[in-house]
Amino acid sequence: MAYQLAIDINYSENDEIYHHEIIALGISRRMNHIALHLVKYLGILSSLPVSASENRRAFIDSFIMIVSASNLLGISLAKELLSDGINSSDGNFIDEYIQLLAQLAKACEATDHQEDYPIRATWNKNIRKFFSLLVREAHSRNISICLLYTSRCV
Repeated sequence: MAYQLAIDINYSENDEIYHHEIIALGISRRMNHIALHLVKYLGILSSLPVSASENRRAFIDSFIMIVSASNLLGISLAKELLSDGINSSDGNFIDEYIQLLAQLAKACEATDHQEDYPIRATWNKNIRKFFSLLVREAHSRNISICLLYTSRCV
């Protein structure tokens, strides 16, 4: 499968080389960091045309953050490629991105308050859904997320 390469890449190795200060953080702080990156990319994705190079870069960087989160949480994204969820869409890309990000942020915020909330289950579910969303959107944009992912991480 074309996306197998993206899944096989161990992005955490890139984190260790270029972002050693992030590696030192605990899981909750790292997930907060990932959520903040996704918010930053949302601003670009929602305000610039899809054809803009900055939009494309923010899209790929979103994918990189999701792969990084999946490595952090021990999620196998290969299973997501085999599910029917990759091919189904509930609506507009930006709307779905916002909803997933809001749910991810709620779980991150719950760690600060030590709330009785399914934090890990929410992170896992939303990272999987984010991955599916980004793969679907890459297909609709007719871009090779695998090649762009690899070129951004090297």
